[in-house]
Amino acid sequence: MELSTTRLIVRPQNQEMLDELVAYLARNREFHRPWAPLHPEAWYARAEQARRLLKSQVDAREGRGYRFWYATQAKPNRMIGHASLSSVVRGAFQSCHLGYSQDQTACGQGYMTEALKAILHFAFEEVGLHRVEANVVPQNQASRGVLERLSFVQEGAARRFLKINGGWEDHLRFAILREEFLAR
Repeated sequence: MELSTTRLIVRPQNQEMLDELVAYLARNREFHRPWAPLHPEAWYARAEQARRLLKSQVDAREGRGYRFWYATQAKPNRMIGHASLSSVVRGAFQSCHLGYSQDQTACGQGYMTEALKAILHFAFEEVGLHRVEANVVPQNQASRGVLERLSFVQEGAARRFLKINGGWEDHLRFAILREEFLAR
């Protein structure tokens, strides 16, 4: 299944994108460093990313998580961003966590907001979730702006929530509910 927007193609992860995935991670490694966990060198290797792609396909089939990569309609084979719906919990919760990153050359053009709109539509309409949560390092103004443009509501803060760039970082907690998203 492929999602399309006016300017983007949003695809579920698959083995065919392995080379481009490895290239995306390499060219954005330093750019993402302030906002991402530290990974061992092996994490960036083709073999590890192939393993992770297979796992993401199993997670999607079993409804545990969904990972997407997106590209522009003009350059459909060059990934410019990533988003994931992870830790999907069913039952009375019907919720997940949203994570995302973007290529440094694509920033400031509205691509992330556009891609996440399509992915949120998928989460609420196709997967049937009730709530999507996102956590952001307070200093990441660009990420906070994306969530605010998408009508996420800041619900609070989590102390020393995730180990980012080698240190435990506080995060702001945001969420959007199905009815809020569909009312936009």
